[in-house]
Amino acid sequence: MLEKFNCKPEEIFYIGDEEKDIKGAKSVGIQSILINRDNKEKNFNQDFTVTTLTEVIDVIRSF
Repeated sequence: MLEKFNCKPEEIFYIGDEEKDIKGAKSVGIQSILINRDNKEKNFNQDFTVTTLTEVIDVIRSF
């Protein structure tokens, strides 16, 4: 997918709600965003944590 869109891993984000999503992103050097809708303690070594998809916009704008 990275090659198809001519992107580098550090240029994109992967958004997921499970540990496997975060681990998959991290394994290829992609920044990860955990969407934690139930707001329970979750630490999967994600780069960012949000509680709604709307908050993802703020994360992206910060770059």
